[in-house]
Order: sequence, then C-alpha cells, then structure tokens
Amino acid sequence: MAALPFLLMGCGISLMLAADQGDSEKIHALLQHGAEINARLPFSGTRAIIIAAGNGHLETVRVLAENGADIDAADFTGWTALHAAATKGHTSIVQFLLARHARLREAGWALRSPLRWAETAGHKEIVELIKQANPPLVPPDKNSSLPTMVP
Repeated sequence: MAALPFLLMGCGISLMLAADQGDSEKIHALLQHGAEINARLPFSGTRAIIIAAGNGHLETVRVLAENGADIDAADFTGWTALHAAATKGHTSIVQFLLARHARLREAGWALRSPLRWAETAGHKEIVELIKQANPPLVPPDKNSSLPTMVP
C-alpha cells in the first residue's frame, strides 16, 4: 500500500471524484488550485469528462469542456465521453458534445462506436442525433497492436 500514493500522484483523483459526483463547484476550486483538467487515472486512462458524461452530469461536462478538457479524450480502450453518454442514454450530453464537434471514434478491437452502443441500448433519439450530426470519424489508435473489428 505504500506505493499507492505514488501511483496516484498526478492522476487527479480529486477531480475524478468531483466529476463522478457532478460537483462543478469543486471542479472550479480544484482547477483554481492547479488541478490538471485532462489528468487520467493510471490503470484505465479514464478522464474526468468521461466520468461526468457517463453519470449524466451535463453541467459538470460543460464546466470541464469550457475549462479546456479534451472532449475527444479516450481511455486506454478508446472509450470517450461520447461513448459514455450515448451508452447511458444521456441525450443532453450527447447533444452538447456533438455541438462542440465531438468526433465519432470508429470501432476498434473490442469497442463499438458510440452509434452502435446507442443502437444496442435502444436509445433511438441518440441514434438519430449522431446520424444527423454526422461527426468526423477518428480511426482506431494506429499505435495499438490490437486488430480492428467492424462496428
């Protein structure tokens, strides 16, 4: 356990917790005290904006984006805020991200696109939003040694 503080150093755990709870005021305070807005958790690579999007915290997603969070940031599997919001059925967050020109990550090794996740989950309104927005496609990470699958 002695290594845990070292491993979590710089990962922005406080920012992640605030995003998880939808605590936009705490996020503002953390940013004023030098928190790194695009910090990632060490073992998953997730970021605060992905957590907030998955939990349906629109105001928190907005605060993070307006303060420089990368709306297209992906964790180590390629999961993005758009994936999280589309999968969970958070229509207002999907609208917000698409209005900010979030890119649609193509499916990769073990990950379907946000469009396919929304279809699978039965979120018809989100499926239509994504299709209408026709966001630019981002290919899977070319540095990955994992094979590509059909979305």
